[in-house]
Amino acid sequence: MSETDYSCDFMKPLDLVCEADPRNAGTYPDFMGGGQRKIDYFHEKISNFKLIDEIPVDVRIKFETAKNLYIYSWFVYRFFNIAEQQAFTCLEFGLREFFKDEIPNEYKNRYGDIYLGKLLKYTVDIEYIKNDDFEIHRHKTWLSAKQRYESEKLMEMHEKGLGEIILDESEVQIKPEDHSDYLAILLRNLPYLRNSYAHGSSMLHNNVLSTFQLVSEILNSTYQRKLNRELNGSG
Repeated sequence: MSETDYSCDFMKPLDLVCEADPRNAGTYPDFMGGGQRKIDYFHEKISNFKLIDEIPVDVRIKFETAKNLYIYSWFVYRFFNIAEQQAFTCLEFGLREFFKDEIPNEYKNRYGDIYLGKLLKYTVDIEYIKNDDFEIHRHKTWLSAKQRYESEKLMEMHEKGLGEIILDESEVQIKPEDHSDYLAILLRNLPYLRNSYAHGSSMLHNNVLSTFQLVSEILNSTYQRKLNRELNGSG
């Protein structure tokens, strides 16, 4: 059976099981004709995200399962979103295992259950995760400071009547006004995305690496901060 004889949204014919999903061809044209090279590329990207050894093995296995799904999305495009869903499952499971019975009743529903939104809220409230734990927040903060610096230098140039002015990024200094509340964004968006998968979704996209980064940052920061507090009583 040829590649044109089946729909890539359905089960592949046996002779095409190890062929790339055609939808990956449009996104990664340089790799067509070299499927193994593309798998290597996927493997390299997802290998950047790891959970620290102090995290329980059952949690780390769920994360590794999600990573394997990401690799195999080269063959089945819809695995991208299954991988993302598994990453959210790992996050919820990891936080629940981490806190176990210590969560106050105010974070639980009337049946005593606690879900991702409240787990994240509790994690934020006790400062086990902070804005600066996230690379994307640190980067956006620096960009905001850089933009403010450039605006200030432009104003200085006009005030002094200069025709040009030197911009030196080493002079960029981050100030309080450059920060945003990234945690508030996470509290609003992550539970929504998790629930959209849990209750059924037709979502289809391949931009899921940022989710793996967030999950690893949240779990690593939470577990590491607890260890630090147990050792020296600090955050």
